[in-house]
Amino acid sequence: MIDLLEYRALEDLSRGWRVAQPNLEQVGLLRIEYEGLAEIAADDSRWRGLPAISDAATAQRESICAPYLIIFVCN
Repeated sequence: MIDLLEYRALEDLSRGWRVAQPNLEQVGLLRIEYEGLAEIAADDSRWRGLPAISDAATAQRESICAPYLIIFVCN
């Protein structure tokens, strides 16, 4: 059952492009957290040399990286 629910959740997220039916995360029924993302976002040394994000706050970095991670996971 867990495998089925995981499959359905990932399938739902991969179809997030539909305007008429938002995915579970977009409607607040599912929240995805990435292990280690907060630590990576807080590590300023990793972001040096990236002018668009190097001066951003940790929370901003997390919110910028999370959508890219979900695309990676679903594809």
